[in-house]
Amino acid sequence: MPSSRQSIRSAVKSIVETFYVNRVETAQRFSPADADTEFALVYFTEGVAVDEGVGFFTRVEMQIAFFKSGVSSDDELDDYEDQLALAIQSDTTLRTLVRGFDFSGFLYDETEDNRFSSLVLRFSVSY
Repeated sequence: MPSSRQSIRSAVKSIVETFYVNRVETAQRFSPADADTEFALVYFTEGVAVDEGVGFFTRVEMQIAFFKSGVSSDDELDDYEDQLALAIQSDTTLRTLVRGFDFSGFLYDETEDNRFSSLVLRFSVSY
C-alpha cells in the first residue's frame, strides 16, 4: 500500500499530466542533464508533524517544477501555473488525500548551460 506522500505525489503528477504533454517525474533527483526534452518534476522538500492537541497531521512542502527548453520569458513559464491552477480546481482525487494544498511561492531559474528555463511552484500541503 502506498504511503500518503506517494499517493499525493502520484495524484499531483496525474493533475499535471492533464495539461502537460512532456515527461513528468516524481523525483527530486532527476537531472536536467538527463533530459533531451522539456519535463516537469513533482516532489517534496521537507515535512513536519503538527500536534493540534486533539490529533496530529503532517505539513509538507511540495515543489512542482516546469523546465522549458531554451531561454523562455516569464510569461511563457507563467502559463504552466495558470494551467495547473485550473487543473487542481477541477480535480477530485487530491481533495480526498489532503487537508490543504496552498500556494506558498515561486522561483524562476535556468540551468547552468541555458538548456532549460524553469518555473518552480511551491505549495504547503497538509494531510
